[in-house]
Amino acid sequence: MTFPFPIVAPPASTPASVTNVAHDTQNTALTTYTFSSLSLGAADATRRIVVAIAGQRLGSPAEVSSVTVAGISASRVKVQQTGNGNDHTVELWAAAVPTGTSGNVVVTFNTGHLRCSVSVFRLLDAAATAHATSSATNSSAAVSAAIDIPADGVAIAAAYDNGNTTYTWTNLTERTDQGGAGNNTLSTACDDFASAQSARSITATQASNNAPQALVIASWGPA
Repeated sequence: MTFPFPIVAPPASTPASVTNVAHDTQNTALTTYTFSSLSLGAADATRRIVVAIAGQRLGSPAEVSSVTVAGISASRVKVQQTGNGNDHTVELWAAAVPTGTSGNVVVTFNTGHLRCSVSVFRLLDAAATAHATSSATNSSAAVSAAIDIPADGVAIAAAYDNGNTTYTWTNLTERTDQGGAGNNTLSTACDDFASAQSARSITATQASNNAPQALVIASWGPA
């Protein structure tokens, strides 16, 4: 069989990519935290901003109720609480923010918190929703979870603990360690992956055992 025109394969999708562009911590008891003029990286039509958020509660169970990035509402990707008496939460939120190079990140909790930390990631050429998410808690020095990552995809992870320490990451590259006077640490990691990863085990290990701790991970494939 012959065809009047040559068959052309569809263009390959552009690999997704991720970089950490900002982080900040506020050691003040509040319900709403405004992190002013954080870097969002260069503008891009495909840009999504993923924010890792961590906090320690003052009252009833901790949870973020809303997030805006440069005035744009974000959606929750994953949440995990430590479940201890002074409950900590660590969460990932994402918003499509194609324009601007900086902006306010506003985090509102459902109750008062002692402190809040954020870490900001610039995600390009990625699918609109996460491919997979995973989470874990542990009361020992290490916390780990497995996640599937598509070919040409990315993974972002965040761990939060009950002490002022540092972390070492396995199978994902550390980007930030954010300790503070309040004796909590948010540590984050991310990477691009050319080949698919099946149940890749990602571990965050504290330099000193300041348990309890929680871990969240999300992966995205190319758009």
